[in-house]
Amino acid sequence: FYKKYLGFKINTDLLQENLVGKYQKKLIEDRPVWFCWFQGIEKAPELVKKNYKNLQKKLGSKRVILITANNFLNYVRFPKKLIIEWKEGKIPNTQFSDLLRAQLLTENGGIWLDSTVYLSSPKLPDYFNDDFFIYQSLKPGRNGLSLPISNWALASKPNEQLIKRTRDLMFYYYLSGQEVTEYFLFHRFFMVALKEKPDIEAVLTRVDNSQPHALLIAMQQNVNLSKKDIRKYLNLSQLHKLTNKINNKNEQGNLSNILSIISNY
Repeated sequence: FYKKYLGFKINTDLLQENLVGKYQKKLIEDRPVWFCWFQGIEKAPELVKKNYKNLQKKLGSKRVILITANNFLNYVRFPKKLIIEWKEGKIPNTQFSDLLRAQLLTENGGIWLDSTVYLSSPKLPDYFNDDFFIYQSLKPGRNGLSLPISNWALASKPNEQLIKRTRDLMFYYYLSGQEVTEYFLFHRFFMVALKEKPDIEAVLTRVDNSQPHALLIAMQQNVNLSKKDIRKYLNLSQLHKLTNKINNKNEQGNLSNILSIISNY
């Protein structure tokens, strides 16, 4: 995979064919925060609704932009072919979301937060003001990992080289007729972009991906996660990657306690 795409030259004309939508050069003064739930916030699970309201309250309702299946073309240009394939089910929502976040950040810049991310502090971390930021798995946990990055939270200036190259490679992959899709396509192409730009990689702020997942892991592993423990975990990180996917009654009980706490946190 890396040998094929490392330094791969893309026909940029292909990426520009049959674009639909709008490109808003100056969307808002501050970096927009992109929050996506394709079905609309009214149909979102309780966790997603609470995360959205929490971000609006702490960061401002104008800054936090809700992206849905009905409005995303108000903020970005997108190849018509990819939209058709998404609507036909050939590109799953998860992979289309990866394409969308890459395009939104390339054209507009800003911050992408997955809908299951909870912000426990009054503001975002300072490193979200960097030219580009992505959470990574750092050593020693990084050892042996082929994909040591996570894209649930991203920050970027417009047309930043890493996210633009990742966008270009993903768009080309689908537009050139590749039928095989996979969950980690964004991650694989981002690692290609990172390998091509060692000078940019050298100045990225390095923050480990594990701590924002601590509450999620506790929710899944602990029999009864107390509200005291939940508050402790919320104080360990500014952002918390959670999930709507519940596997048993224990996880449902823990999630209910988490929702109860973050409602008034």
